[in-house]
Amino acid sequence: MQLTYLIKSAEVRDRFISEKLPDGVKRGVVGTYEADGGELYILSFSVNGSTLAGARALSKLRGSLRDAVNARLLVDDVSLKFANSLYSRFAEYERKLRLAITLATCAEHDNFDDSLVKSLEQLTLEGLGRQLFFDTSFQGKVKSKIKDLFTKCEIVDFITGLQEDTVWIQLFREETLPSVRKNYYALCDMRNKVMHHKLITEEAYDRARRMLRASIGELDAYVEKIRSDVSYPKQHAARAASAAKLIRENYESMFQNLGGSSEQFAAVAIAAQKAASLIDTSELASIVAQTAGIQEMIDKNRETWASVARVASSLGIAQTPGLTSAIDAIGQQTQLQKLISDEAFANLARPAISIDFPALQANALPNAAMPIFPPSGGISSISADTGYVDEEVPDERLSDEEDTSEFDE
Repeated sequence: MQLTYLIKSAEVRDRFISEKLPDGVKRGVVGTYEADGGELYILSFSVNGSTLAGARALSKLRGSLRDAVNARLLVDDVSLKFANSLYSRFAEYERKLRLAITLATCAEHDNFDDSLVKSLEQLTLEGLGRQLFFDTSFQGKVKSKIKDLFTKCEIVDFITGLQEDTVWIQLFREETLPSVRKNYYALCDMRNKVMHHKLITEEAYDRARRMLRASIGELDAYVEKIRSDVSYPKQHAARAASAAKLIRENYESMFQNLGGSSEQFAAVAIAAQKAASLIDTSELASIVAQTAGIQEMIDKNRETWASVARVASSLGIAQTPGLTSAIDAIGQQTQLQKLISDEAFANLARPAISIDFPALQANALPNAAMPIFPPSGGISSISADTGYVDEEVPDERLSDEEDTSEFDE
């Protein structure tokens, strides 16, 4: 297990070389990287084996070797080891969280087949949190108030006087699963670090272990309680029905927030219709021009668009003609993106156009200098949530020695 740095400054190189090493840590020979315009240095530190004890030793050294300007971390086996150790616990946490939510919502029999309730199963952990912990009605009232002039006392009094009702409160009440609720977003952040190989400190690793232990323990106790109590469903059916109503209202609010942009939706639809009948790929330039004005709207409403995309195909709420057109436009814009990009945009919305994408892509892509929308923003940064797509882990993570001896200390 090792840490490897790419270093720009000879002074920083010498400082890293002179750093006192923790027990068991070895320093490698300094290498050079002959970059055009100047020499860079490569320096590694390592420990034998792949244990949590070794990761902790290297983590302490890593904390001392900080220089964001002159040093880049090339190999970080410390974070990888911490991530490997936490991965199985995060998988257990998410499974048990979703189990508890399903049992709680299905206390009301009709929720079993409710498409919006079932859509919770498809959300990422972060997206699920937005449905569980935020009251869109409360948010709307506050936003409408701050459009007017107000004093600090007035806005505090106004907010204090409002009642906040969330899906989580309806399903579990305030006093149930306190650690799960308190730690939810901190665990979301750490889960993303684990899955995307971000730097994980020893302190963050230990904190995540404690939060996971407390949250998993509460979820185990909750599930055991409701499965052993035959009266639980009938006692909680009304609250489960209220939770389903809030889920529906949350989605309705998201669609209402798309109002006032019908002309831009129409522009998307027109551009997509041209793409559907496209034979001469030289017409791509005119399509680019027509879609250019949509970028700003998409950037401002990215989160809303993502939520709309996930549920557009299964909405049971009454839809106005304008709303239906908006959903169709999203689907059509998706078809346009598929024409010029190899990214997968599954399940965004009902397809309004039938296109032979493999054939069109084969013809169009070689002639397209760049995507219509850059990867850093716009439609290309929006993807439908298909469950655990980003939770797939490399084989080496699954086969790595699983050291959980410290988790339950």
